[in-house]
Amino acid sequence: MLKNNIEVDVKVKCIESGMTQAQLAEKIKTTSPYVNRIIAGRCRKQDLCTDAGSPWI
Repeated sequence: MLKNNIEVDVKVKCIESGMTQAQLAEKIKTTSPYVNRIIAGRCRKQDLCTDAGSPWI
């Protein structure tokens, strides 16, 4: 169930699907540290599209 909290939602979906953060990063073509920063809540929303590893730039 999605909670509209990106940190929690990503972590829960990874657990539910049995996917690691590294696998998720590979699947969305970004880096593992970037996925970890999102899940850990250490990335501000305005930074989501400015990370060098982000697939959206």
